[in-house]
Amino acid sequence: MDYKLYVYKKLKLASDLFELAFKIKSHQLRLKYPQATFKEIKEMTLKLIEKGCR
Repeated sequence: MDYKLYVYKKLKLASDLFELAFKIKSHQLRLKYPQATFKEIKEMTLKLIEKGCR
């Protein structure tokens, strides 16, 4: 039981960190490219986060 709770906490932390990174990067990209659509911003944000994880 303790192991499941440990894994859950780690996954929750990773999820929260990803969400924070996504919000920050998408906001930065919206400021840099004000004409871009939400879909374009989302794609660029995911690419930047993926690139940073390598």
